[in-house]
Amino acid sequence: MDFLEKSKDSAISILETVKRKKLVRRYLIIIISLFISACYFNLLQLPSQIVTGGSTGVSIILNSYFEIEPSKVIFAISIVLLLVGFIFLGVEKSSGAVVSTIVYPFFVELTSNIGNYISVDLSDKILISIFLGILSGVTTGMVYKVW
Repeated sequence: MDFLEKSKDSAISILETVKRKKLVRRYLIIIISLFISACYFNLLQLPSQIVTGGSTGVSIILNSYFEIEPSKVIFAISIVLLLVGFIFLGVEKSSGAVVSTIVYPFFVELTSNIGNYISVDLSDKILISIFLGILSGVTTGMVYKVW
C-alpha cells in the first residue's frame, strides 16, 4: 500500500512539472510572437500608415491626428478590453491576456526606433500589406497553436 501512495505522489509530481514546463513554453512563444508583432508594427505598419483593425489601427489613427504615442493608446485600449474580458469571461479565462496587455505595448515602445536601424522601402503599399498579412497570420498562428 505504501508503494502505491509513493507512486501516486511521484506521478502527480511529474504531471505538475510537465504542466509547468508547458506553461513556460506557452508564455515564451506568446512573448516571442508579441515581439515580432511589435517589430513589424514599427517597421512597416506605422510608417506606411496602413490601418488594420484593433488597438494598433486605432493607435495609428490617433498618432496621425493627435501625435499620441501608439504604445500608450495600445496599452489603454488593452486595459479596457482586459477589464471587459474579466467581467464577461472570468478571471481564469482572461488571465493569459494580462501578459499581452503589458508586454505588447512595452515591445511597441521598445522597438519604436527600429526604423532607424533597418531601412525598408515603403513605396509599394500593396506589397507592404501582403507582408503585414503574412506576418500577422504567422504571429497569430503561433499564439493559437500554443493556447
